[in-house]
Amino acid sequence: MGQIDNSTSLSTALNAVFVGVRSVSEDHLATVSYFSGTAPNLRLAAETGIGAPVAWDGASDYEVTTVDTAFASTLEYSAYALEARVPVHRAQESSQIVMNMNAKLGSETAALRRSLIELKFAGIFSGTSMPGSKPVCSATHPTLVGTRSNYTTSALDATSLAAMVASFRNWKTYEGTRNDRSMAPKVLVVGLGLVETAKALVQNAQVASASTNAMTPTLANIYNITRVVYNFEMDSTDWAVVLEDEFAAMANESGEVSGRLVSPVVAWDREAPYFDAGVDPHNGAPWVAVRFALATGFGPVPEHIYGSNVG
Repeated sequence: MGQIDNSTSLSTALNAVFVGVRSVSEDHLATVSYFSGTAPNLRLAAETGIGAPVAWDGASDYEVTTVDTAFASTLEYSAYALEARVPVHRAQESSQIVMNMNAKLGSETAALRRSLIELKFAGIFSGTSMPGSKPVCSATHPTLVGTRSNYTTSALDATSLAAMVASFRNWKTYEGTRNDRSMAPKVLVVGLGLVETAKALVQNAQVASASTNAMTPTLANIYNITRVVYNFEMDSTDWAVVLEDEFAAMANESGEVSGRLVSPVVAWDREAPYFDAGVDPHNGAPWVAVRFALATGFGPVPEHIYGSNVG
């Protein structure tokens, strides 16, 4: 049995960490608005007060409107950290133990972060985070001129997807202006019980007619449902659709946070995972450590999402 090689480079040790990190898919990030930066908190303004332009006589001053931040939301982060050590004699017995430890810490870190984000997404049908004390997906979101809906209880099939498209086509802003988003690229998010159903609906871009053999585009193909992402924390029969390509500027007071607000489910990396590794100079025990700070939340308004709480 040889002694542990203290000259092994830090990059070699950390390579095993990132092998572990890469073993966990990051497709869940397509379902949330992602921000990064070092501000003390993330402030998201609703900007609901900006309505449609009004008639102008060509000579007088423009009508002035102000940004209504009544529905603004603030995200606070939580910090996570861990250091793992291998007793020096165990490390001497097998260098593979050290590499396995590093890979395991990487995969555990990535899996925890995914779970934290998925848990928040799975809460789109409950709570009171949206204007009017509504959940993210509700049939009665309040507007200045009535209500709007991004909610259903229909099981996932071609008919319910068509209803989703109709909802995005008829979507209205808080001020009541129609804002057709039916052609935007979309991600279909499902619980594990619906993965195969969702893939059959989305990944078959065309279907053949039984009588003529003509190829006809599916609804998913026509309306840009681009991919399926499964969420471990969602109910097995629930599903949701998130728009991918909309852009809305966020409001933050520090100027240090950057990102794009697409989904009302938000993930903010206050500090992305920072890994370090080394050998204790006093006892020769190899160690690997990680820390990160993450916030997940909702806000500020229920744009860009449609969900079905099948139950």
